[in-house]
Parts: sequence; structure tokens; C-alpha cells
Amino acid sequence: MHLIQRNNTLSAQVDLGGRATILRVRDDGQLIIDRDELSRCSDFGNDRRNSDPTIGAAINAFAREGHKLTIENPVGLYIDSVDWAPVHPPPGHDDDDPQEFWKWTRGRTGTFVRGEFEVPPEKGYVVGDMFVRNVPLEFGGQLAAALVEDLIKISIRARVAGPPDIVPAEPRRCGDHPISPQPFELEELEKTPECKFLSECDHERDNHD
Repeated sequence: MHLIQRNNTLSAQVDLGGRATILRVRDDGQLIIDRDELSRCSDFGNDRRNSDPTIGAAINAFAREGHKLTIENPVGLYIDSVDWAPVHPPPGHDDDDPQEFWKWTRGRTGTFVRGEFEVPPEKGYVVGDMFVRNVPLEFGGQLAAALVEDLIKISIRARVAGPPDIVPAEPRRCGDHPISPQPFELEELEKTPECKFLSECDHERDNHD
């Protein structure tokens, strides 16, 4: 179902992931690390969304460190995990854990694609009585936005392929096309012990933008 949504396509994933690996500099030579500026500069995704710039900035941060990155096989758009910190129950129910009201309905650990959020009837209140960032929860979009803003690891399952290069890629100005990408042999990736999913790395850091 999530791939029916017009923004969630595999072609868009590959395009965003590839464009986000390009290092960008301003005309004065200063490296661009702001997520929204990166999104506009490399034209990946939509800078008016939260997810595209966030994912792109995480990928770009690893690229700036000189890592090689590749998309995991099989290619897919997955929810890796959820941070429930912004979501709170109504007064008088402080001991309730919102995480207990969430149920994964499709996928498996690390590659979930769908979930449901519902308060059990015995709790005596409903989802609309809860709060997201201290604001009453009135729309499903509030919950989704809060989760994405906290980078619940809606990831493109990129893999960090081995240790950083000694010399990172040469940055390019906005609008400049990158040099022709060099193929990365799958065999080389498979035998690299440092390979790990980007979603397992510390890419939730706030200092990248």
C-alpha cells in the first residue's frame, strides 16, 4: 500500500539515494550541509517535505566522510523503527506507553512497511485524546509528521560499504553534474566486514544540518 502513494516509488528511492551522495559547495567554496539547501541544490526529492531532505542529508553526511554507499537488495522503502518520545497519553494516564498501542501489520523487523495505531477500549480514551508534541492529536498526519521529524528511520536501506576513503569525492557546485559513477562490484561489498545498513548507523545526529 505504501508504494501506491505517488511519492513512494522505487525509482524515486534510487534517484534520491544517488543524488544525495554528491557533495555540494556554494560559489564561495563552502561545503553545503544544510538538509533543505542540499535537497534544492542536488534536486533530490521535495524540499517542502520532511522525509526527503532528512534521508538525503543522512546519506550525504556519510558521503562527506568518504564512505561508499549502495542500496540494499532487495530495493525497498521501509520503516526501520519508531521513536515514541513526541507522543503522550492524556492526563491521568501517564503510565501508559503509546508504543503498546502500535501494531505492525506488514513486514518484519528492520523492513516494516505498515502499522496501525489504536488505543485499546479498556483504556477509557481514544487516540484523539492523546498529544503529539504537547498538541492535541486531531489528525493522523500529526502523528506521521512527528514520527518522521524524529527520524523513525524511514530509510532507503542504504549500506555503508566499508571504511571511508582517505580522500572523499570532490564537491561540486549546485547544478553541476557529477562525474560518471564508477561501478562497485557486488563481490567486493559482500566481503567487506564493515558493511552495515545506514539505518543501523548513528545518522539521527542533528548536527548534519
